[in-house]
Amino acid sequence: MQSKKGKPFRKTVAFFYVAAAAVMLLMAALMAWEQRGKQVDFGLEGFVSAEEGWTDMAGDPVDAAWLKKAGDDVTVFYTIPDMQKDTSLVYRSQNTVTEVWLDGELYYETDILKYPLFRSMPGSRWNIVTFSPEQSGSVIEFRLKAAYEGKGVQADNFYWGDRAAILLAVFRWKLPALLTSFAICLSGVFMMILDLTINFGKKRKNRNLLHMGLFSLCIGGWSLMETNVLQLAVKNTQIIQVFDNALLIISVMPLLLYADCVYGIFRYRVTRLMAVFQLAFFGVCIVLPLFGLSDWHSLLPVARAYLVVCAMGFLVWVIHMNVMFFRKKRNTYGASLQLIGIGALGVSGVAEVLRYTLTDSMDSAMVLRFGLLAFIILFAIGGQFSTYRLLSQGMEYDSVRRLAYSDTLTSLGNRTAYLERLRECVKEQDAQLGIVYLDINGLKKVNDVHGHDAGDVLIREASRVIWESFGPYGGVYRIGGDEFCVLLEKDPEESYRHALETFASKIRQVNESGKYGFQLQIAQGYADCAADSMETVETAIKAADERMYQDKMRLKSGNG
Repeated sequence: MQSKKGKPFRKTVAFFYVAAAAVMLLMAALMAWEQRGKQVDFGLEGFVSAEEGWTDMAGDPVDAAWLKKAGDDVTVFYTIPDMQKDTSLVYRSQNTVTEVWLDGELYYETDILKYPLFRSMPGSRWNIVTFSPEQSGSVIEFRLKAAYEGKGVQADNFYWGDRAAILLAVFRWKLPALLTSFAICLSGVFMMILDLTINFGKKRKNRNLLHMGLFSLCIGGWSLMETNVLQLAVKNTQIIQVFDNALLIISVMPLLLYADCVYGIFRYRVTRLMAVFQLAFFGVCIVLPLFGLSDWHSLLPVARAYLVVCAMGFLVWVIHMNVMFFRKKRNTYGASLQLIGIGALGVSGVAEVLRYTLTDSMDSAMVLRFGLLAFIILFAIGGQFSTYRLLSQGMEYDSVRRLAYSDTLTSLGNRTAYLERLRECVKEQDAQLGIVYLDINGLKKVNDVHGHDAGDVLIREASRVIWESFGPYGGVYRIGGDEFCVLLEKDPEESYRHALETFASKIRQVNESGKYGFQLQIAQGYADCAADSMETVETAIKAADERMYQDKMRLKSGNG
């Protein structure tokens, strides 16, 4: 499915993607490093829900669910219950700045780090406000302000009691989501290791598992952070939010690269434009925050929209290709698994949209992560059926290519390979090209006196000497019965000089060994040129051929 046109483009896209993703993650990691060591401290007792007991400015009772409908700026009040020991009010907020006032003084406020990656983004965090027994019965003023205008305040999961018990309970409730997210990440690691194992030492590499593994790592990491459990162990949770945003932004490109590996989508202009747009968006995500013009959270709507467009296009294309496989009765097992995976992702995606719309949960992947895990595993397994077929075809292709481009007697490149490489050199416009023409002296005489088997031995011995002398510096080809050619593409004059010294030494060794009933003589001639046109190359070939003929006459006259 891969096209020659798409492969170089895919490599270019992959290079810039890796560079941009590395820069974004490095920006987040530098911030995390600066805030290292700031974890939450725990105790251990019971807790109760604190969803009720709140009043508004007029003194009317409200419940905590009302907060999400109250706009961008909310003030509510809460009476501290009687307590025998230090007790905590624990609640979760997202993109909301909170202040707790007690007896007219600011008692607690959201700590916002000042970094260019986010201007006003508190992120999703667990807030822990601890009170002492002497504060029992006091009324706290609870002020919430939306970090982004028009988005409204977001706060939920209000609990009163021992903070360690609360946090452990949250961990237990979120355990299925945590395990699923870890499974997605581990699937990605496994696929990347499997890719390295399968492609080790192969010239024709298929990197679909590598790209699907990268996608799994990115989306699994995002899913892990969306559980809002990591925020329990980090004091400055904006760090988690930054990685959450970065992983969602960079998760799209591996999916495009995977699709090109398997289906060759970069041969189409629209998909190439999509890849270029994504790379440009990476640039925007790096430049704007550095100049304080935006933050990653503000750019997320664009990233989400692009992810949805790419995912929908990818799924439609895969469904089309797999239906085609069914019709042609090709790779039906792999197609079945991939279609089941797409179905699982589609169902979970619709369910996630409905759940997120109808409920107040801040976890935007509560249902989706289970569909993602099924999709990734089934898709990877199904893709391996296709990979196996492609590898089998590739092995057949390599075998045919070897027959078409190799000389069967010497295993050197043949005349077809030589002419094709010449055309490539001219097309690539190498700065300088060295051409060495070589010819075996006395082959006809050896054939007549000793037989053609001895003649074949002479040809193989000559090819060995030529290969060991000139092979380290360029391509070696047998272009006729007793004719050879070497193309020196890097520092041709110096390469020719070094190779010629080895060449003379090896011929001398063969003849001094007395191993054969004949003497080995190989005439050679050299010329170089600027490989800017076929005309200049052909002129150099004629010059090398003439010098080789002169050397042949010299050897025959006994002056060699």
